[in-house]
Amino acid sequence: MILSLWAVIIGLGLTGYLMESDIFSNTELLGNEDLLEEVHELLANSLYLLVPLHIISAILVSYWERQNLIKSMITGKKIVADKPSNLE
Repeated sequence: MILSLWAVIIGLGLTGYLMESDIFSNTELLGNEDLLEEVHELLANSLYLLVPLHIISAILVSYWERQNLIKSMITGKKIVADKPSNLE
């Protein structure tokens, strides 16, 4: 989930930069500028789906594991219960 969020955010920044920098305005390397705009719009709209899915999944996993994952995301510290090991 987080990798898809990172990929979309990086792609969104990259396509936004390429649209504003006019690097591809005189070349046909990536087609035309409308293609970049369409990809940028698609990535932006996909964030509307990915962000709520990420929040909902964090809440559900917190509930199922009986751990406060939201606090762990903020503080960077997660308390892990000791599990008995059978490696003796």
